[in-house]
Amino acid sequence: DGMVMTTNKDEIVCHEMIYHVVLNTHPNPKKVLVVGGGDGGAIREILKHSSVEQAVLAEIDGRVIETSKEYLPEIAGSLDDPRVDIQVVDGIEYIHQHKAMFDVIMVDSTEPIGPAVGLFEKGFYQGIYEALKEDGILVAQTESPWFNGELIKRVFKDIQAIFPITRLY
Repeated sequence: DGMVMTTNKDEIVCHEMIYHVVLNTHPNPKKVLVVGGGDGGAIREILKHSSVEQAVLAEIDGRVIETSKEYLPEIAGSLDDPRVDIQVVDGIEYIHQHKAMFDVIMVDSTEPIGPAVGLFEKGFYQGIYEALKEDGILVAQTESPWFNGELIKRVFKDIQAIFPITRLY
């Protein structure tokens, strides 16, 4: 579609900032879910935390995973780790089928167009709340604040209506 999703040069800025903050905030993250993130960068960063026993990747497009392994091995190299469970599924459906299972859920989605629109809706965040354990934490990438400020405000408001503690960083 002509849009740049990731590059080897700058991906670390996004992946480190989003994922290490939440994994260092949770007291003992053992089971982590990534919705989207087929490039593997989130999984790579998650596996740097020794407490993580399982990292589930719920990616709707298997081609993203295979293409990333072929062309972006620096990012996708950890997808073959035995702690990784790759599910080529719709992440929205996946969370609704897995109640109270995850310590941390991370949303690493594309722009809110096409099949990703549902990843920015209140019902999706309610499903995440139900898929988390009692002390679970959600982190969601919601686009650039310089280009999508209104989207971020709406998502924050939706999440704040569901989760007892909500922070924007």
